[in-house]
Amino acid sequence: MISSALKRGYKAWRVYDTSLIVLNKYYSCKVRVETSPAQLVKVFGPPSFWDKMEGTTGYYDFEDEYLDLFKLADKYECKETINFSQLKRGDKGPYHLRGKTGPFPTIDEFWKSNTKYKFWLYANQYADSKSMAEWINNKLAEDVDIKKKVEDLYGPIENFKNYDKDYELDKEYAIFKYNRLNWEK
Repeated sequence: MISSALKRGYKAWRVYDTSLIVLNKYYSCKVRVETSPAQLVKVFGPPSFWDKMEGTTGYYDFEDEYLDLFKLADKYECKETINFSQLKRGDKGPYHLRGKTGPFPTIDEFWKSNTKYKFWLYANQYADSKSMAEWINNKLAEDVDIKKKVEDLYGPIENFKNYDKDYELDKEYAIFKYNRLNWEK
């Protein structure tokens, strides 16, 4: 079934140069997207791992056709980044920090897991969060591997790891080889 956002031609994309500023976990979040972290990495590539947002282990920045910014971040309470709950009263004695119970996955284990989690979709005040969530769910349902797509467009990645080998360097400017037509395929 085609969603209403896709029927009207809603477009969005992942961005790396702009970001929605979310300073803490109490920023309002109206929409949540439930998916596995491994599926997100497969479809949108690896997440950005550093932000001023407390407690998150990775996030994705998106922008839609109306230039509204969105941030898809992982839920805080399920990871090792918050190892302690608030101050609680023990059986006896003063207040102390009590560690959370339960096995917490490491950050790498979390992003490789196929367990479904709820990711929070943050947006600016007037953004259409529901249409963005529909767009994300549609991209996840298409299940297109981003690594395979890039390799089909540009060939295998050569990363020059072997220092003893003489590599043939490409001296043609990238701006003359890759242009907007490459991204519209």
